[in-house]
Amino acid sequence: MMIKVAMTLVAGFVVIVIFRIFGISDRYHLVPLAAFLIIWGFPNKFSNRIRKKKAGALAWQNRRLEIKARLIPKFLWTTASIDVYLDDSCILKTGGQLATRGKQVSEFEFNNQDHLAELSWTPPSGGIFYPYQLVIDQQLVDNSDVYIRNWPMGLFGVAIICGIVFGIPLLVFHAHR
Repeated sequence: MMIKVAMTLVAGFVVIVIFRIFGISDRYHLVPLAAFLIIWGFPNKFSNRIRKKKAGALAWQNRRLEIKARLIPKFLWTTASIDVYLDDSCILKTGGQLATRGKQVSEFEFNNQDHLAELSWTPPSGGIFYPYQLVIDQQLVDNSDVYIRNWPMGLFGVAIICGIVFGIPLLVFHAHR
């Protein structure tokens, strides 16, 4: 989904630049906006997955275990931090690494014993879910995917990058006119 949105934004910028270069009427600038609204207007195929993930609770040693993901401003909102909470205490944070796949290991204390948590992740599916695998004390706890709560923030990074990529050539073109 995120890829479709990014492609729509890029296509919109390209169309606007081409229209500006060739002096085509301003009313055609609504074409990229219409394409964007059509993509967002279709029913969200991820809504059922989101509801399932929010409803499903994990447990470890009779305690609530929660995995959360959110985009962070690091690298223009193109990285996500996946965090693991035991009850309300954070036991592991990935910190938004600039890698599509990786592994984070953390030690934590629970019931006066040291435990080892390992979280590995792979590239996001559909742009708003990160597949992950959580292992605690060398036992698989969960192998699923986590919903990225604030995934629309990633559009800011895409918009900034597209603005730079298309804006600079547009300024150079108009400066030489």
